[in-house]
Amino acid sequence: MTTVLINLIGEQPAPNLLPVYELRPDKTLLVATERTKPVAKRLAQRLREKGYQAEIVLGEAYDVETTVCSIQQALRADKATRLVGNFTGGTKVMVLALLRALQEWPRDKQLVYFRTEGSQGMLYFFDPDSLNGREVRLLDQTLTLEDYLKVYLGDYRFEGPGVGPGRAFEITIAEALAPVVDELYQGLRKGGALDIDLVFRCGNQVGIAEVKSGKKAKKKEGIDQLNTAGGRDFLGTYVKKFLIVDTSWKELTNLRELAEARNIVLIELPSFGQKGFLDETDKQTLVNAVRSKLLCGA
Repeated sequence: MTTVLINLIGEQPAPNLLPVYELRPDKTLLVATERTKPVAKRLAQRLREKGYQAEIVLGEAYDVETTVCSIQQALRADKATRLVGNFTGGTKVMVLALLRALQEWPRDKQLVYFRTEGSQGMLYFFDPDSLNGREVRLLDQTLTLEDYLKVYLGDYRFEGPGVGPGRAFEITIAEALAPVVDELYQGLRKGGALDIDLVFRCGNQVGIAEVKSGKKAKKKEGIDQLNTAGGRDFLGTYVKKFLIVDTSWKELTNLRELAEARNIVLIELPSFGQKGFLDETDKQTLVNAVRSKLLCGA
């Protein structure tokens, strides 16, 4: 049986990458618009690097007929016996187009939806005709940091810990987290626009952290950096954001509220600022916060 997976491409590539790794289709159609074509290109490149067949199909964000025709034309070139449509991405109008294309398909077909809330990734299966649920599947750990960074950023580099006064604190945090997570790198850079101290992964969950000490630990800079890095133009909304400081924000109510509003996990480790090293209590605070948010060991 030959399976073709149809992925609707939105601004976030993660929901289109992990279902491919889980379902292992013979071919993947990446249905994009002119706006999301760059995302589709990065996805297609990564999938081909991993040995998958991937083809970009151009549709229209708000035109059902055009998108249905584009999908059907691409399918006519294949001898697929089974279709799977992933409607996690794309616009609502594109979802309607995908649904119609599947309903008109005379052979085996399924709809899937990907979500990560509270898990390492769940895939929901539906009957395209009745829309009844068929199955819920917990995804295996299949993602790597290279996967995530390539589909979101394209090109990037790691430069290691900084060279300024905060270097010792950055290294201490990295050493404390390395045994807890599956992957960890320091100094993620892309051009002159993206500068993040730590990027790490537990299972299929990715986290980024800004590590601030001294005077910078009580400023807004780290919040701004994380907010930019976790935006749609860089690492996207699926990444988890951490601000790690060597002080207490007890008196910094406005900054604490701002971090919370930006979905940033604040981790206060005052022992390093006071003693020059991380005591066991603060080390456990750090480890527990990351484990909880990234579901390490789940």
